[in-house]
Amino acid sequence: MDSYLPKKKLMPEAEKFEISYKNKTALVEVVSIGEQKLYKIKLQGQPLLFITRAKNYEYYFWTSVPEGKQMLAEEIGSLRNICNSGNNKELEVSQFF
Repeated sequence: MDSYLPKKKLMPEAEKFEISYKNKTALVEVVSIGEQKLYKIKLQGQPLLFITRAKNYEYYFWTSVPEGKQMLAEEIGSLRNICNSGNNKELEVSQFF
């Protein structure tokens, strides 16, 4: 009866984990869009925050999508849990620690 449904998943399972930020638990989901990783972060009592790694002419940095929460993106992005998640080849964890 359900034979018309695809057998394979159309999208891979997203990586999910928790982080501690300012003594509160935040839920993080890693979403891949092509080669780019986007981190969807749910902080208690705040709207969803999306952050990603970007590169200017000199170095990589964390930024919010859309822009506007730059300081928060830098703070959360530099947490060890975020830096070590996934297989982000461009991420040099040693830059932060």
